[in-house]
Amino acid sequence: VHVVTLRLFRCDGLLCAKVGEWCKADRQVRTVKAKLPGTKTLAGEMPRQALDRLIGKDLAAKNPQVDTGNIEVEVEEAPSESYGVATKYVRTIFTACVGPMGPASGPIDFFVEASDGEQSQRLEVFMARWPEEMPDGGSVYAWIPSQDFERLGKLESLSLSLGLTASMNLLTNEVMQI
Repeated sequence: VHVVTLRLFRCDGLLCAKVGEWCKADRQVRTVKAKLPGTKTLAGEMPRQALDRLIGKDLAAKNPQVDTGNIEVEVEEAPSESYGVATKYVRTIFTACVGPMGPASGPIDFFVEASDGEQSQRLEVFMARWPEEMPDGGSVYAWIPSQDFERLGKLESLSLSLGLTASMNLLTNEVMQI
């Protein structure tokens, strides 16, 4: 399986990690292990084309500047998340950065409290589009300190709680639960 991931840094050094999936049917965010934004490559698609598709779908509002001189390739054999069978993954990792983010840097930016059962921290979370604009669901990302990425990536899921500020920022027709 060929996948493309993006190691996206903000100018303050925080790393972008996928922390959930918006489920329109349940009208809530299902949390996942923290991982880099990524996508499988489609048949006949080159890694850079898959990266452009990922950015266009989820990260265009952040306007990432990709470092084309810093591309890594990793090969790993691990159980697939869907079927649990041994799978060979060829992962192309691109690195990019984004400039300073203002209060309205994307359609939905808000803060949540994240807990792994032992530690709790405030995370800045964003979605590419409003929930009603994502008929099939969509990714939820957070800006996290790089040193926390490995720890959060080992957890089955995070417990995210939506504060009053986030609720007010999500003035849509959808009811969102995290």
